[in-house]
Amino acid sequence: MPSLSKTLPTIATLLDLAEFLSVSEFELKSFCLRPKKFYNTFERPKRSGKGCRKICAPSEKLKSVQKIIKEKILDCVDAHESSTGYKRGVSIVENAQVHVGKRALLNLDIENFFSSISMPRVIGLFASLGYTEDVAIMLGRLCCFEHALPQGAPTSPSLANLICHKLDRRLKGLAFKSHMQYTRYCDDITLSSDENISGKFVEVVKEIIKDEGFSVNEDKTRVLSQRSCQIVTGLTVNQKVNLPREKRRLIRASFHRASQQTALTDAEQKRLEGLASFMQMIEQHCQKQRRRVSPTDIKS
Repeated sequence: MPSLSKTLPTIATLLDLAEFLSVSEFELKSFCLRPKKFYNTFERPKRSGKGCRKICAPSEKLKSVQKIIKEKILDCVDAHESSTGYKRGVSIVENAQVHVGKRALLNLDIENFFSSISMPRVIGLFASLGYTEDVAIMLGRLCCFEHALPQGAPTSPSLANLICHKLDRRLKGLAFKSHMQYTRYCDDITLSSDENISGKFVEVVKEIIKDEGFSVNEDKTRVLSQRSCQIVTGLTVNQKVNLPREKRRLIRASFHRASQQTALTDAEQKRLEGLASFMQMIEQHCQKQRRRVSPTDIKS
């Protein structure tokens, strides 16, 4: 059971829930009885270029209800310390930093992360927070689509992190006993060690993930030594957190092409601004790390 950082709102009945969410009882039931009316489903290509990802975007009305659930209920509950995704002030850079300079790295990916979390598990989470059966069921139905967490709803990341609390606790415990480091950024699981990682250890990790109701994407399971390019959530961690060489080359090429153009579309401009912001975030992190070990700091 995750710990609470704030007091949860008291919601005893469905009428209380409707008032809490600023909707009528009719609207509350409509969201659950006719869910397809309130979702726009489409596909988006995966970053890997292999296949597409199904996005289920809630309507503005349903999204506003889900935001209330997230901000006033889910944000009151603390995810496990090793869960770094979707946390304010924590990025892929901080997630990667934990694994810098390790002799061996184990990367695993949870397959179909959001859609593998079923509605009963979501209802169970709300029930574990102390809500009555009726309220827990309604909250679960408001946050699910097609009997699972939809990728696109504002509640899904928080719910996924909280439901993974036991998984995180078990893998963190295993890492501690093995003198290793463990983090999970959404569906990306990473364990790193100053020693070699055996195939037997990898199988133990997979068994824990399976035991907690998830599947491992075997194609993305890798053990990386320092002789190879060690990557955590898209960043190299062999000696410091950095972008992979090929990624840096592609970004430089993007800016070079843009400099040769007389005008950019809004989409191109936003993409370049995003890349610039991303690179700045990494550089600022590297500067902080350098300051921590500078001679001036050591003498002071």
